[in-house]
Amino acid sequence: MTILSFHSVSKSYGDHQILEQVSFAVHSGNRAALVGANGAGKSTILRLIMNLEEPDEGEVSLINGITIGYLPQTLKTSESISIRQYIYDAQKELHVLQRRMDELTDIMTTAKGTELTASLAEYSRVSSRFEQRGGYDIEYRTRLVMEGLGIGNLHEERRLATLSGGQQTRVGLAALLIETPDLLLLDEPTNHLDAQALNWLENYLSEYPGTVLMSSHDRQFLNRTVNLIIEVDD
Repeated sequence: MTILSFHSVSKSYGDHQILEQVSFAVHSGNRAALVGANGAGKSTILRLIMNLEEPDEGEVSLINGITIGYLPQTLKTSESISIRQYIYDAQKELHVLQRRMDELTDIMTTAKGTELTASLAEYSRVSSRFEQRGGYDIEYRTRLVMEGLGIGNLHEERRLATLSGGQQTRVGLAALLIETPDLLLLDEPTNHLDAQALNWLENYLSEYPGTVLMSSHDRQFLNRTVNLIIEVDD
């Protein structure tokens, strides 16, 4: 199943042509990598997918109903937000699903007949999605990811603004991995990782339940993590 596709997409900044008639597709479950020289348009492709920019020509298509997580090269956050709040905010869909499960549980305590049948059916759908997104093991996964990326020692109430750029990027990556979106977009995720965190990320992505599209200059990392290479030729 195709989860993402570009159809003859072109993008320019003034007189500078970045992308010209670009077409490719990413299927569900792919671990895909954008490779190419600096300035070839890899980051632009990710921003187009996120609808942060509009193509001059062509079409970017995404399958309906999917969740998307995006890690830019530089994380932009509120000056006052804490690590705990940032990670909590990244799990918005899980919170919505949890609230609906609680509501349905209350309804089912008194419902009868067709109302009970409908509530049971909806609860089954909602709880399946909650499980698919990792809602039942969220606390364990949070500890696992934070420790794996080497930031488990940071106090959860510490403000992101007080962290180094590298630490901020790791927190941003951690929030996305914990969120577990259907499509994970990563722009140079290895830039601020040491060897231990890099090895952990390779293993984690190999078991990631969704689809991954990332840009990276680390060919060794890509060789061990992806099954699809999309070369952006400048």
